[in-house]
Amino acid sequence: MSIAPRLPYPHNKPIMRISITETGAIASPSAINTRAIQQAIDRCADAGGGVVYFPPGTFLTGTLWLKTNTTLYLEAGCTLLACPERDEYNAIDCFPEQDVVAHQAANGTHLLIAYRCDNVTLAGRGIIDGNPSAFFNQGVIARDPEREGSHDHYKLPDERPGQMLYFVGSTHVRLENVSLANACFWSVYLLDCDTVKISGLTIRSDRKIPNSDGLHFNCCRNLVVDNCNIDTADDCIVLRGHYKVLGSANVPMENAVVSNCILRTRCCALRLGVGDGTIRDCLFSNLVIRDTRTGISIWPAYSDRYPRGTDIDNVRFENIVMDVTTPVNLTLGVGAKAAVGNIVFKGLSCRATKSVYIVGEETVRVSDIDFIDCVFRFFGHRLQSPFDAESCALEHPWKEAVTNPPACGIFVRYADRVRFRNVRLDWTRAEGQRSESLCCIDCDDISFDNMDSVDFARMGIPSSFRLVRSSVSRPDRSPDP
Repeated sequence: MSIAPRLPYPHNKPIMRISITETGAIASPSAINTRAIQQAIDRCADAGGGVVYFPPGTFLTGTLWLKTNTTLYLEAGCTLLACPERDEYNAIDCFPEQDVVAHQAANGTHLLIAYRCDNVTLAGRGIIDGNPSAFFNQGVIARDPEREGSHDHYKLPDERPGQMLYFVGSTHVRLENVSLANACFWSVYLLDCDTVKISGLTIRSDRKIPNSDGLHFNCCRNLVVDNCNIDTADDCIVLRGHYKVLGSANVPMENAVVSNCILRTRCCALRLGVGDGTIRDCLFSNLVIRDTRTGISIWPAYSDRYPRGTDIDNVRFENIVMDVTTPVNLTLGVGAKAAVGNIVFKGLSCRATKSVYIVGEETVRVSDIDFIDCVFRFFGHRLQSPFDAESCALEHPWKEAVTNPPACGIFVRYADRVRFRNVRLDWTRAEGQRSESLCCIDCDDISFDNMDSVDFARMGIPSSFRLVRSSVSRPDRSPDP
């Protein structure tokens, strides 16, 4: 029998290695292997931990519960396929921290669960497949009539599986090299986990499955994501501050590093927000975002389910290449009370068709936003109707930013201490109506160091500043923040 590579464990006991075929798992399209695979996992955990080996072949299964000090290793050629039988999955009330998204028809079942585990690993070159043909009528196409610009998707069934991989309250979590395919909802959800390393994942979802996100992190700490390739219908990487599902005081989402990834989606490549908690101390760097609607979305008050919004502080985005519709959308949200500040965008190189959009609230403003060494090259058509800056972004900020943005390169409203240093706006290949290079309304302390708007200067089209206090343009002399 082929055996998985030797993996490190924090003890000197002999490491148990067991193949799922030893407990009766069969690679067959009709054999349900939930119990056989779980028996192998339990036997390994009872021995103090080790490696559960998945050989080549397709293994049909329902919910599997991962255990402390245990690695699931999927060999190349192995596919773990979601079983269509509801009875093979976990009960909805199997643990109190269930985050069931019922309004999107997710039923709270999961393919892999790690509940309050320590030192748990999923590794190998195999595939975990959500098997959407078992849960969706893929011949029925729907479109949201209230969302302009929405894309075709499969009509939602009465219910569908929830998050495919669900890790909650676990520590020393590792996901390495496996491929995640065709999730029926979010591919991966980590809730209240500490010390997480995710590396080398390939995530692919059917582009007609709504809400088929890539990586979701909620109230996690000390997180590293690198070298992943994510192509999804919905958001690629999401950081949330939705602590109320834990039934506890505010648990922050903090100390996250995301680097060296390639991202593609119809929605947001990077999304921060959702919940009434806190996101802080995060770094996103060395990323390529391609063929995507929104590159970076910071949206604290996503809906009226989270009316206050998520406090977001000390977050950096560095060395990111984008080919997108909207490069940056920072929208506080109508009625939000969240504090958003200390956000740095450095070294962005963007090909885009719509504006950078930074909008707070009149009474709760965003602050300390820096753009450093950034290039925004605008292509294609822009706004086709006259731009009314005074009414823009008040009632429907998300819709304005995505579907009907201002006809300018950068739009800022209700923001304080916004700094632009070595920022270039290139319009030479843009078409359609353009009114202003940069538009700032009701802002305090806006500064510009070596800001260049190519083509707008030649055309004599100015920037616009309305109700702006303490605006200054000067040579670049200060150090980077």
